Amino acid sequence: MKNKTKHTSGKWHVDEKFPHCYSIYNREDGARKSIAWLGQSTNKSNEENLANARLIACAPELLEALEDVIDSWCKKYCGVRAFIAKKEGCGQCWVRKHVELVNRAKGAKEA
Repeated sequence: MKNKTKHTSGKWHVDEKFPHCYSIYNREDGARKSIAWLGQSTNKSNEENLANARLIACAPELLEALEDVIDSWCKKYCGVRAFIAKKEGCGQCWVRKHVELVNRAKGAKEA
């Protein structure tokens, strides 16, 4: 299931040094690369903005973990044929909606 993604690669981090404004970034080739900013312009509390920033920063690892679970489940319970079909959008396996979610997270258009 793992294929090239369109999002920024690598581990994402949250810079918490500025109150009410959080930078989500990664380090690529030793340089800090900004991915997103969250905070000041929202009508959310500082606590909620920080929680949202931390969740966003975990997104690549959560996506990878979901892909691992899908692959393991299908290899073990669906058999090789279903596992191969799943890569094209298997409709037979209960994980179909999860596959669609992963594909959407990787930039595929919704059906």
